[in-house]
Amino acid sequence: MLLTSTSGLAGFAVDVREFLEEIRFAQPGLLWLLMLLPLLAILNQLARRKQQIALVRIGRPTTVAAQLTQPVIHRQWLSLAYPLAWLLLVVGLAGPRWGNSDEKGVAVGRDLVVAIDFSRSMLADDMADPAVATRWAAARAGAIELLQGIAQRGGHRVGVVVFATHAKVICPLTTDYDHVRAILEDLDGAFPPPEIRPGVSERTSGTRIGAGIIAAVEAHDARFPGSQDIILISDGDDPAADTEWVRGAD
Repeated sequence: MLLTSTSGLAGFAVDVREFLEEIRFAQPGLLWLLMLLPLLAILNQLARRKQQIALVRIGRPTTVAAQLTQPVIHRQWLSLAYPLAWLLLVVGLAGPRWGNSDEKGVAVGRDLVVAIDFSRSMLADDMADPAVATRWAAARAGAIELLQGIAQRGGHRVGVVVFATHAKVICPLTTDYDHVRAILEDLDGAFPPPEIRPGVSERTSGTRIGAGIIAAVEAHDARFPGSQDIILISDGDDPAADTEWVRGAD
C-alpha cells in the first residue's frame, strides 16, 4: 500500500490558508485604515531625514553623539513596533470572527409560541384554585409552569402572543427563559397591553382567537417548518359567534 502525505511545511501552509479563509470581520470597512501604513512610513522617514539634516548643521554626527551624556541606543526593532501596533489596532477594531456563517444560531429543539387570551371574559373569577381565581391568572400560571418544564429540558425556543380585539407579539422566539418568565409575570388581565384593546370606533368582538393564532404563526421562524408548535390558552368565549377563529386555524 502506498501512502502519500504532505510535508510538514506544506501542511502548515494549508492550515494557515484554511485559517485565513475562515476569518470574517464585523466591520470590514475599517480595514481601509491599513492603507495609512505606507503614509505613516513616509512621514517617519521624512522626520528622520529632517533630524539628520539638523544634526549636520550642528556638527559631525559622531562628534555630536560623543557629547551626549546618555547616548541613545539604536534599536532596529523599534521601527517595526509602531506599524505592528497600528496593524493590530485596525484589525481589532474591524472585529475579526471565525466561522463559516454570519447567521445567528438557533436552538436545536422545537419552536413554541404560546397565545394567551386576555379578553374581558378572562376576568371571570370562576376558577377552582383560589390562588388563581380569575381565568387570566390561571392561564398565566399555566404558561409559567409550562415554561419551567421547558427550561429544565432546554434546547427549545419560546415566544408569547397576547390577544383580545387585536393580537400582539410581546416576546419573540428566544431561549432566554428568564426573560420570557419576566414578561409572563408582568402580564395583568385587568391592565392588558393597550394595543390589543378595541379602538373607539370598533364594535367587533373582544375575543379574536383567529387573530391570535395568525400572530402566533407569523411569530414563527419560516426557516424551520415541521418543528413548530402553538399552544392556545383561552376560555373560548366569543360572543360574536362569527367563526372568526376558522381563518386563524386555516
